[in-house]
Amino acid sequence: MTRSAYDVLDLKSLRCFLTVAGVGSLTRAGIELGISESAVSQRVKALETYLGTKLYESRGGRVQLTAAGERTARMAVSVFGEIDALEHAVEDLPRA
Repeated sequence: MTRSAYDVLDLKSLRCFLTVAGVGSLTRAGIELGISESAVSQRVKALETYLGTKLYESRGGRVQLTAAGERTARMAVSVFGEIDALEHAVEDLPRA
């Protein structure tokens, strides 16, 4: 899949997806994030479009991650861990 230099992964969409993966429901993810279920759904759909793959299937109000969704969730945990490490490392530096 070819992307332009201006196409970037939206971290809010990735955070929404990771929350959905963790709680197993778009509704509960929206409550946890303080946004509507519709907003969660739109963000996850945008992430699916960006990645070019389906990340979950909806079954009776619960979500079932696809193989790509499972891998994306595992890697998202790592990405957000690295971002946290970056933020803490910068916080420890003297201010200019």
